[in-house]
Amino acid sequence: MKKKVVNLGKVRASLDRIASRTAKAGSEVSERTESFCAGDLPALEAIVGRYQLTSMYISGGLLKKAKEMVPRMRASEFAAVLGEVTRSDVLRLAVAKGLAVLDDELPAAGTARKKKTAGAKRRKKRG
Repeated sequence: MKKKVVNLGKVRASLDRIASRTAKAGSEVSERTESFCAGDLPALEAIVGRYQLTSMYISGGLLKKAKEMVPRMRASEFAAVLGEVTRSDVLRLAVAKGLAVLDDELPAAGTARKKKTAGAKRRKKRG
């Protein structure tokens, strides 16, 4: 197996960019990211330790798209943090970003619309 050469200067620059972006957020994520970028391995273990295995059916088209995105993700800043980027990494990021978008689009908890009953529909039509 051929050893991969890692340009530590590029890794540090990428980590610095990521840290500066998340530092603006002032959240738990920014604190964990700063710790990770500073070389604090427990911060990484806290993130990795939270993964849980799940299985679901995904269309072939989505899997193909995720596979096609792997080289692009390897060329991005994520590669410095993730190391070897896999299709699973692409899918994890897609799920996380998709959930954030979906969360913004859905009504707040406890404010769900009430289902209309058949009787309510008839009453509305009559009068």
